[in-house]
Amino acid sequence: MAGVILGCFIISLEASGAETDYYSKYFRTDSALVFNWNATTSSWDPSSVVLYNYNGGQISNILTINYLTRAAQARTDYHYNANKLLDTLTNYYFSGTWIKLTRNILFYDSQNRVSEIDVEKWANSAWGPNRIQNNYQYDEFNRQVVFEAVFWNNNSWTAHMIDSSYYDQEGKLIKRDAFYDNGNIDYKIVYNYNIYDLLSEAYSGYPSSTGWTNLWLVDYVYNNCGRIVSQVQSSGTSTGWLPGTKTVFFSHFQSEKFPYRKVPICYKGRTINVRRCDVGAYLAKGACIGSCFVTCDSEKPRVRHDRERSYEKSFTTYPNPATSYVKIKKEADDFEIKYIELFDLNGRLIRYVSAPCDGEITIDRQGLKSGSYFLRINGNTEYSTYIIFK
Repeated sequence: MAGVILGCFIISLEASGAETDYYSKYFRTDSALVFNWNATTSSWDPSSVVLYNYNGGQISNILTINYLTRAAQARTDYHYNANKLLDTLTNYYFSGTWIKLTRNILFYDSQNRVSEIDVEKWANSAWGPNRIQNNYQYDEFNRQVVFEAVFWNNNSWTAHMIDSSYYDQEGKLIKRDAFYDNGNIDYKIVYNYNIYDLLSEAYSGYPSSTGWTNLWLVDYVYNNCGRIVSQVQSSGTSTGWLPGTKTVFFSHFQSEKFPYRKVPICYKGRTINVRRCDVGAYLAKGACIGSCFVTCDSEKPRVRHDRERSYEKSFTTYPNPATSYVKIKKEADDFEIKYIELFDLNGRLIRYVSAPCDGEITIDRQGLKSGSYFLRINGNTEYSTYIIFK
């Protein structure tokens, strides 16, 4: 298995559930404390401290130091282009001096969306190829739906792999999967949400001779205002999950930059608006900034959705890879297929097929070249996947 693409597990507080609130952009993550799971004592032992540094309101670098000795361990530097978009991300580890490890070089399209990411590794005193992610596809909501990836291995490029994203009718990302050109799957990532529509967990698996094998799992914990306060990452075993690390985030609200006189506060289960100068006093009493997700009148426990909450139950595509045609069959009674669009990987629409009454659609190859194609299934819910013609 080549490995999960962009499997970044630490999500900063700026990207938590309250992102659409007008006060969200005034939070800033300052640091995080990372714990390692001690299987002998069944406890979390503090391991390292992560420090976030900023320049002009943007992260300039993230420094990781040893919790006990305060010795430097790792560093990530961020550089931006003239449009203030991330240009390069460079990782280092410390061994007496800072040693380069990898760097990501990002490219954007005319709408400032990521179009390509080149990942390079430092070897023999020079940057060399490691991975390329390109041919990014977006839907009308500017959501990433597809990208291709190819790895540099043994002095040559491996077979292309396509990573597809799937969203529910509310626009939440629910799954990603990756296939090679020959139809073999590399991995899947499933995203589950709690009753407040906040991401509660993400987990990944890869196929093996006995079925799906667990790879990694991340559980997220929020405060009553819907902001991430910690996350636990586990590694997969043959029968379940083994705790690995726990990360606790620390942030502050930049009240001096907040343009309004009053700030929404969740205090004792109710949302109130307080003066900016009083925010600190309320936080000291256990309040959080923002509207309450849990109220004193209708408190609900955090729940975990079924791990196999899956788009496959709505429809199936077969055969895939295909030779002369692909069929799309409706599986769920509450899923209505209205029409299907087939795109090439340059985003050009090359097929449009209306749904027949029986809910099954056939897409004939009709002279299409061998390769991968992007398939969008439109109905009361929209799904995106891809098919391969041999």
